[in-house]
Amino acid sequence: MITPSDYAAQYRNLQVAFPDGTVQVTIERYHIGEADEEAGKLVQAVKEHYQAGIKKDPAFTLDLIVDGAPVSLTYNQVKVHVIAPFYGKGSPQDCQVAAQLAVITNRTTRTNLPRYCDTYLGLDCSGFVGNYLFHVRGKQPWQVVAKDKVDLGPASTMDAFVKAGHPVKDVSTINPANLHLFVEVNSALQVIPGGSGGAGHIVITEPNRYTPTSFVVNSFGGLDLGYARKGAYGHPALWAVESTGPQRAVGLKESWYAIKQQVPARHHVNRGIYEVFRGSKAENLNFELVALPPDPGA
Repeated sequence: MITPSDYAAQYRNLQVAFPDGTVQVTIERYHIGEADEEAGKLVQAVKEHYQAGIKKDPAFTLDLIVDGAPVSLTYNQVKVHVIAPFYGKGSPQDCQVAAQLAVITNRTTRTNLPRYCDTYLGLDCSGFVGNYLFHVRGKQPWQVVAKDKVDLGPASTMDAFVKAGHPVKDVSTINPANLHLFVEVNSALQVIPGGSGGAGHIVITEPNRYTPTSFVVNSFGGLDLGYARKGAYGHPALWAVESTGPQRAVGLKESWYAIKQQVPARHHVNRGIYEVFRGSKAENLNFELVALPPDPGA
């Protein structure tokens, strides 16, 4: 199965195909919240292009290439895929569709396509994790859109991600072969839901990348005093893949997440909440650690 690291590589090395060749672009700018105005302009351009085609030929379709395969779509079928990457919620295939149509409708050129994608398309944390769980782990074709509040996907709340697995109440029970989610909690140790409930954070782990002693001192640089002061060394750690801010910066990161110590929840309920050292940001943050059930189809 494609791993989270493999999936991140698809965004970083996205192949946008045209009948006479491909253009490689990178989708890793962090974007959360409302889309840039270019999103509406592209959607309108696609609509006008489609309507002009229909006037000439009632059987007209938008003919694209996704993952090397030709697809023919109507405007209504393609609209949701075009808009998703502008909100940080697009899959790699959605990004291919949006990028192709930006060129077809003359919103940009093939030469300027990498800059266009870097400027306008992006990815937030739940966009990355949700698309991975829905399309890769859930084996849903790229054309299928996750249903709001029904499917676990890029628009799901953090609470929904937590409910999809079970809390890791003891780090000694971690099975490195499983997928795990780190879901941020607030000062009251409540999962930050995202959306109107506040911007939380979610991270997915790479199977079989685990170390019992994080950030071992290396023979070249020795001990990093900054890391040492933050207690980064000597803890069990999972390799984490995430899209993280700040806004408009490079968001796709991979690093060790060192599980420092358990944070007791209120009423003595063990929910698997830990203080974690994030290698990607060199900071400590509290997360609920959730293990996903093994994939029955793996």
